[in-house]
Amino acid sequence: MLNDHTQSVQDQQVEIDRVLTRLQQKGVANSTKPTLMVNTIAVMRGRNNGYPKNLYHESFEPRIAINEDQEDMLRAQGYGDIYIRRNYPKMLFRRNMHPKFAAKADPSMGSPDDTSTFKGNEFVEERTVRDEKAEKALLAAKVPNGCSPWFEKLTDLPELDATEEDQSLLIARLQGQLAEAQRKQAEPQETTNPAPPRHGRAPSKDPALANKEAA
Repeated sequence: MLNDHTQSVQDQQVEIDRVLTRLQQKGVANSTKPTLMVNTIAVMRGRNNGYPKNLYHESFEPRIAINEDQEDMLRAQGYGDIYIRRNYPKMLFRRNMHPKFAAKADPSMGSPDDTSTFKGNEFVEERTVRDEKAEKALLAAKVPNGCSPWFEKLTDLPELDATEEDQSLLIARLQGQLAEAQRKQAEPQETTNPAPPRHGRAPSKDPALANKEAA
């Protein structure tokens, strides 16, 4: 036993080595822990003289070289090992209250009618721009009713239940309320006819005549 203090240090060392050998023979194939991709790639590079290699370019998209010929070709085109940040392509987001952007049930996550689990983001329109020119054109376009301006981050979008609504969203909401009020106003209204007078004619408004009629 490793925790048996009656054993000598030499005997405990022998026991430790014996257990270590047994665990080594068990191997990693029986391990229940997941293998991280970063470790898998490290093993691949160790076996393949450093490949695959990630190479980057100032204008072009990153590429992976899996051998020396690919690496030489990419480097001849200006690729290098240092990561270069690129602003495009870029995703832009805006709040869009059109019904087609409403929550849609995701059958893979639950019931087909359950909108508590839905695909994408509720009332969010997404657009990809390839370059600065396309982004400027998109931002310069007129903002439709029921839409917010474009944002680079989802967290910058106005909340659906925000107290201070975006101007376009506020206009869209008020227009909907106005249309509903107009619809209700156009519906036929019930009318009530006044009851006929007791003596077949309306009582006179003149007090003197009213007293004479009463007598």
